[in-house]
Amino acid sequence: MALLTAAEILAAEDVRLEKVSVPEWNGDVYVRNLTGRALDAYQFSLADDKGELDFTDRRAKLLARCLCDDKGKRLFNEQQIEALSGKSADVLVRLFDIAEKHNKLDKESREAIAKNSAATSDSASPTA
Repeated sequence: MALLTAAEILAAEDVRLEKVSVPEWNGDVYVRNLTGRALDAYQFSLADDKGELDFTDRRAKLLARCLCDDKGKRLFNEQQIEALSGKSADVLVRLFDIAEKHNKLDKESREAIAKNSAATSDSASPTA
């Protein structure tokens, strides 16, 4: 595999979209993977003024960043998070689970990444 340049990395189209049917809303939505900045913003949004975790509207905060149209454009802005959080918990939980998995934020993905990282670092370790 070729060594990438900074320009090639920045030019790469790495946004993935997953179409999800939402019968309760009579249609479909797309779930996109987050950019690094959007992930940081999401994680920062989960802290209160004292730096303590605050899970208020946690699902809607992630979904507002992940739900998009077929071009990857967000459907919701920050001001709509509270309203989105007022939708059916059944739908929000289902979409949140998909968004977490799509963005490698779910427990299984984190564990797989940790396992792969450990295996990679073990195989890269010099032997005596």
